[in-house]
Amino acid sequence: MVNKSTFILLVSLYLVPAQAVFAQLWQQQQNSRMVFASQVGSPNGTKELYFMDKSGSITRLTNNSVSENNPALSADGKKVVFHREEASFLDWEIYTIDLETMAETRITSNTVGDGHPDWSPDGTKIVFAHFGDLAGNPSAGADIYRINIDGTGLTPLTTCAFYEDNDPEWSPDGTKIVFKSARRTQTACREEIYVMNSDGSNVQRLTTSTSWYSDHDPSWSPDSSYISYNRYESAERPWSDIGTLDVLLNHFDEVSPWNAHKVDLYGNDYRLTNSTYMITNVPVWSMDGNKIAYIQIYPSFSGPTLTGFTYRIMLMDPDGSNSQQLIPDSAHSSTMDYFDWSGPDVTSPMVTGVTSGSIGQNSAVISWVTDELSTSRVEYGLSTGCVYSTNFDTAPVTNHSVTINILTAGTTYHFRVRSKDASLNEGYSTTDYSFITLAAAAPAPLPVLPPPSPERPFRMGFTTFPYEISLSAVDWVYSKIAVDADMTVFHLDQGIPWVEALSGQPYNANITNDWASCKANAPAGHKIFIQIVPHNLNQDGIADYRGASNNMPLPAPWNTYDFNHPDVKRAYLKYCRDVIDYFNPDFINIGVEVNEIIEKAPSKWNSYMELHRYVYQNLKPLYPNLPVMVSQVGSKLLEGYTNADHASYVTAFRDLYDYTDYFGISIYPYFTNLMTNSLPSDMFDRLVALSTKSVAICETGYIAQDLSLASGTYVLPSDEDKQNAYFNLLLGEAKTHSFKFVNNFILRDYDALWVAIGGGDLNAIWRDTGIYDENGAKRKSYYTWHTYLDTSPPVNAGQVRDGTSADIDSTYDRSQLSANWDVSVDTTSGIARYWYSIGTSAGGTNTVSWTNVSTNTSVTKSGLSLVPGSRYYFNVKAENGTGLMSSAISSNGVLVKSTSSEIFFGVAPTPARWPNQTTQDMQNMLDLSGEIGTHAVFICQWSDFESAGKMSEVTQLCADARSRHMKLVLGLSPTSLAASRQAIDAPPGVTSKCASVSFNDPYLKSRFIAQCTALAQLNPEYLCLGTEINFLAISTNPAVFNEFIYYASLYAQAYTEVKKVSPNTMVFPSFQYDIMKQIDVIEPSRITEHWDVVEIFRPYLDAIVFTSYPSGYFSVPSAIPSDYYTYIQGKIHSGENTAFMEMGWPSKGTGTPDEQKVFVESIPGLTNAMNPL
Repeated sequence: MVNKSTFILLVSLYLVPAQAVFAQLWQQQQNSRMVFASQVGSPNGTKELYFMDKSGSITRLTNNSVSENNPALSADGKKVVFHREEASFLDWEIYTIDLETMAETRITSNTVGDGHPDWSPDGTKIVFAHFGDLAGNPSAGADIYRINIDGTGLTPLTTCAFYEDNDPEWSPDGTKIVFKSARRTQTACREEIYVMNSDGSNVQRLTTSTSWYSDHDPSWSPDSSYISYNRYESAERPWSDIGTLDVLLNHFDEVSPWNAHKVDLYGNDYRLTNSTYMITNVPVWSMDGNKIAYIQIYPSFSGPTLTGFTYRIMLMDPDGSNSQQLIPDSAHSSTMDYFDWSGPDVTSPMVTGVTSGSIGQNSAVISWVTDELSTSRVEYGLSTGCVYSTNFDTAPVTNHSVTINILTAGTTYHFRVRSKDASLNEGYSTTDYSFITLAAAAPAPLPVLPPPSPERPFRMGFTTFPYEISLSAVDWVYSKIAVDADMTVFHLDQGIPWVEALSGQPYNANITNDWASCKANAPAGHKIFIQIVPHNLNQDGIADYRGASNNMPLPAPWNTYDFNHPDVKRAYLKYCRDVIDYFNPDFINIGVEVNEIIEKAPSKWNSYMELHRYVYQNLKPLYPNLPVMVSQVGSKLLEGYTNADHASYVTAFRDLYDYTDYFGISIYPYFTNLMTNSLPSDMFDRLVALSTKSVAICETGYIAQDLSLASGTYVLPSDEDKQNAYFNLLLGEAKTHSFKFVNNFILRDYDALWVAIGGGDLNAIWRDTGIYDENGAKRKSYYTWHTYLDTSPPVNAGQVRDGTSADIDSTYDRSQLSANWDVSVDTTSGIARYWYSIGTSAGGTNTVSWTNVSTNTSVTKSGLSLVPGSRYYFNVKAENGTGLMSSAISSNGVLVKSTSSEIFFGVAPTPARWPNQTTQDMQNMLDLSGEIGTHAVFICQWSDFESAGKMSEVTQLCADARSRHMKLVLGLSPTSLAASRQAIDAPPGVTSKCASVSFNDPYLKSRFIAQCTALAQLNPEYLCLGTEINFLAISTNPAVFNEFIYYASLYAQAYTEVKKVSPNTMVFPSFQYDIMKQIDVIEPSRITEHWDVVEIFRPYLDAIVFTSYPSGYFSVPSAIPSDYYTYIQGKIHSGENTAFMEMGWPSKGTGTPDEQKVFVESIPGLTNAMNPL
């Protein structure tokens, strides 16, 4: 088709940084050829023709002293028609040029102008504007003429002597011609768009010009349903005023507004652009109908004077959105004129560099290169025929890489590659390539797998097919689908209302009532899947007519139409849109078992594909989030399963692949050569391997009893067990491969319906495939179906206990842990197995990953290397018969304690030259601490955190200690050491805002808890909240003692918040042991009262922790009684942990280094019976 412009097209691949962007955008267009006129390279200013191919390379077509213009590419892209200015203005003649031989042919020889030519779709005729009468006399206007390409058969199609009919363009379907005309307005530059039959009859006006509006350059959409054009929309001046120099230079804004429009054949007009100070010109459709190219012209000024233009070829969607520049600015930017870009791409991608690599036992990667963007497909198999299986990748690339999976180890595979460009030209490798997969290794032990995915990945549904002709049967089916499925399938195979769909008239009540019933009865919460059948029962033509009844004979002329007739395409698209708009489905199938057409009516396959591509490509932009698919008979895609021509079905599969969102499969495996006696377990694996798209089982079924055909001549044997075996295979594979959905076509056997409609073999094929028999009794397959349908996870076990029976809190065993738990419950599919893990946190798996223990409710795990001082948690999940998992529940943990002869030592690192230490002093301190201990103790006064950098300092110290493999013991002291721990030591920034400086003050409490949780975020193994807190309790000052009571309450709140942040941290305050021991000696009658200072903190104690500096009570270490520390054993509860956070003996003053050494060496013996942490 010809596309006209009096302005400039910008074309270049060489001068701008946008080269790569342009190259990709241009190569993605199906319109991959362009012809245009330009003055570039013409010394005398004449316009010459240029041709740009798919790669962007530009070739000059003409080179002479006269001008050529209005080029148009033929439908096959091999020739260009144009007009040449012979001697003077309007002395034009029509020529053609062969793009292969560059030979020119003159078509007309008149003394008047013949211009604006366009091709007929079959390339045998040319339509053009003729500025004269039949006798060759000049005319005041122009008419539309038709001529054969050999120059014969000159025929006028319009006869309007005094006004202009011009810009003709032939419709792609060949039935109509569009043109512009001023025949109604009879005013120059006030043209309107008209359409007529290709023989000149039935002229109809489509647009109306008002004021100075003028419509030009019409262009057909590929389906011949829309016409784009450009409209001059100034209300101030006629377009002819642009010929006045003053208007052109100083009043250009008054003649500048041009916009792109489109109009349908009913005169419905749509504005696509909205330019007020620019010119939008020549909107031209792409071959696939998904884009419109147009010229955008931007004027530039110096003051009020026009100085020039910037011209850009743009690309937009058919609704005017998503505008982007197609071709960057170029050398042709100031002289380029009329253009055409509709020549088809007929060049296949060139395939080179085919290799195989990354070959494993079960996979290989195939790579190759193409010279243009194209899709990727690998055909592979055990022979050079390569029909075993195919893989697809639809992303357009030039460097291709496809991974083939599900291969057999130690096997030779042959392969070839195929790539399709945007115009569906296919390039392929011609060499037989092969590779050998690696030999199988010796089988390894099965790995311990994590629990399965907690969700079923696919939907499960049935059609609403009734088992007998009654309303009660319909109600029964809907009621069962509500509980037996989570997807409802409506199968619309009763014909298509072709006449009403095309004309837009209301559908018959037979249809609307049926739709209303379906919609009203659809179970709440179900996904909706619609299947529409565009072909008849024999699959050799379009579907029957649906009107007052179902499957009526096609009325004339529909009974003569093929799938690709324009009316069929428009009507089926409209019907699909009406179905979608009414039902708002979640999935839609617009072609059921369509690959059967290629076998039953092979001559109709290409016409069906034209229909399908048209409908699919028009639906997707309108419903981008709706999966649109076709279904294919799956058994015929697997070689050897049927007597069908497998190669034909592979061809159909390839043709359909790019025009379906899912790989839709219809499969009834009992009706194949395999019958029912040998159902291969890899059937679905082989189907899945054909495609990288998600699989959807659009319909399936399996007979549960013998199927007798042809009066018993053929019997397909089956029973409930065979049907159930198929369900187990199907649903298991659906879960493994994450199918989108599975639709078992029949819910209940329809014996009663079969009898009512006259029986017959065809109606018997699916009769006995329900999960309910004809009497409504549940079959075995019902229970298998519901095992997978179950969407409720098991109810958790009540409790997980550490140990073999009653819950234990600690153990000395470093190699073995045990746990037992209550039984979980699942009333639908039962408990299939339990999984456990062990970790150092609740829910953790860092000690033992998730492990299956069948249905046992206890486990003992041996061979462990447990770390003393660490708490270990058992975590348990239950899995039901569907594979759904309960949430994990955890034990309260078991502490692995040290043996009686082992104590973990730590130090409170203090650097040299403290408090004026250097960075190196700090590192030396930590190195030494790591050498002599396993724990690093950092005690901070709360008031220290007045400094903004204190928290960062503590964080760094902790990181440094961990890097040396030490465990962290952090302490936060809210009482002052200088005041013998009997005064609050809060940051001044806190105390200044308190109503009273008290542990009972709300603000002080909130800030203390905040500081505690900040330290907890460092995840220390131990956190002391309050050092030597019992000093508050021994004060004789009542006010100080009250602070002890207040602090105990504050501590409980802080403990709770810390555990939320770091549940595995052991939290406690510390108590000064020597004071407690001496008070007990002084007042033995009040020992129980003395120990209330510990009891008040229970149950928020993860350990009973002390400090001890006995040098204040004993002159030398040897004077310390051997039972000095074991006294504490009588005061702690069974199973409680004990520890000394601080212990020491001075090396100066009241002590010596030797005494300090003796004390440290005596610690294990002094604390031996206590077994402290």
